[in-house]
Amino acid sequence: MQKLFFLRLKEENEHLLRQLQDRTQQYENEKSTLLADHQRRLDD
Repeated sequence: MQKLFFLRLKEENEHLLRQLQDRTQQYENEKSTLLADHQRRLDD
């Protein structure tokens, strides 16, 4: 029974980690876009 509990925790942890990685990638993509837009405005 305890093994099942720890397996559930492990699965939940992996799910949360994947979500965090996805959101981190999305943040980095948006940051790159904003920086590029800002640089373009400075160059104009």
